[in-house]
Amino acid sequence: MTVKELREKLAQLRKERKALFAKMTDGYKEEDVKAYEEKAGEIHDTEYALTEAERIAQDDLLDEAARRSLEEGNRERITDEEQKFLKAIRDAVSVGSTYTGLIPSTIASEIVKKRESYGKLRSRCRRITLSGDYTIAIDGDQVTAEYVGEGAKIAEKTPSLGKVSFTAYKLGVLVKVSEEFMADVAVDAIAWLTENIARAFAKKEDTEILKGTGAGDSHITGILTVVQDDAITSALTTEINLDEIKRLIGALGEYGSGAVLIMNAATKTEISLLKDENGQYYFPPMAELTAIQGKEIITLDDVDAIGAGKRAIIAANLNYYQLVDRQNMKLTVLNELYAETDEKGIKATERLDGNVLRSEAFKVLACAAA
Repeated sequence: MTVKELREKLAQLRKERKALFAKMTDGYKEEDVKAYEEKAGEIHDTEYALTEAERIAQDDLLDEAARRSLEEGNRERITDEEQKFLKAIRDAVSVGSTYTGLIPSTIASEIVKKRESYGKLRSRCRRITLSGDYTIAIDGDQVTAEYVGEGAKIAEKTPSLGKVSFTAYKLGVLVKVSEEFMADVAVDAIAWLTENIARAFAKKEDTEILKGTGAGDSHITGILTVVQDDAITSALTTEINLDEIKRLIGALGEYGSGAVLIMNAATKTEISLLKDENGQYYFPPMAELTAIQGKEIITLDDVDAIGAGKRAIIAANLNYYQLVDRQNMKLTVLNELYAETDEKGIKATERLDGNVLRSEAFKVLACAAA
């Protein structure tokens, strides 16, 4: 199916799910709950298919642009849309006027693609793009089966459904440029803008997915904010052993498939040096440690290194973390901020929200307290 067809299908499925959810307001019936769960599963599959279709379509667009560039020898010839955009930015920087508008689709696509490559968590999360607030109903307590004696009644089981609501928080990136810089080759200016904006957004998103407080109007809700209880506490304040890491992975239970281990780079180094009782390394000393029990290791500075009371390793199934993007990234030229140095600020903003859908899909290993 095309991207358009998938979007239309997704919109219809959400309407159907909303109707099913409303039907359960006055009481839960087994057939209604089953229908809702089946519809939710179909929506999940369609969201995944749409994400892949959009990625492929974006890659095809960029590949075609690259092909045209090679045929022309280099990318000195840019699109009319990009030329108008750069001219507007240059004019705003040089004469002190203000440019406020949307980033052209070709440049926005390049920023999005680079943001995906620089960021370590976004691409693994569940993602959706919407224009308004969004509420997801998620399974709570599950219905269980029991043995029933002859002639006895089957006990009624009423499943519960929880809700996770999403709004939009603004992330901003501010970069400084000089009038001389914007007068340079257009392609260099585009590459510089996309590189810096994408890298800044990616780094901040990784931080917020892990540690966002969800407080006020300024933060999405991070994993460590939702998951307050530590699944495993190490025996020592300054060491973590392999058995403790294995127990952490095991604590994920049914959510272990597709999970990753998130830790500080220093923690990864310490684990790679672990030895058994015979003084032999658990992991090949000449090879980089990339996974433990098949769980990929992701290193981020935002996770605490090993230390007394520190939450050092997160076992995470990021398919149960939802990112909600608002459409359209915006650029604004700030005229007065760096006037004394004859520079201007270019501010890029995006709006997004994020939250944990199932806290059981995230487990934390903490070091013993001092």
